[in-house]
Amino acid sequence: MEPNLLCLSTSRHNVEGKPGNAVTNCLSSRRQRINDRPAVKRGCAVPSESQIVNKRYQERLEEEPDFKKKEEELAEIGKKAKEQYGYKYSSP
Repeated sequence: MEPNLLCLSTSRHNVEGKPGNAVTNCLSSRRQRINDRPAVKRGCAVPSESQIVNKRYQERLEEEPDFKKKEEELAEIGKKAKEQYGYKYSSP
């Protein structure tokens, strides 16, 4: 069985250990393995380390209270817009 399929069939929690979607967990694990590769690290650091990659984004949420507050405000605006327009996500 291909490793990715095994991951999909056996996982019930996301990377943080919280109950989650097995597909999300598998993709998060794959993304982490890719980001851990030395060549990928060097390529992502040109000309300087990006501030919008997932790892740095999570660090900024923990380290910078103003950044976290702004992200929470944006999430609230998005939530209100979804309610206002009756948005429901549906997979194609």
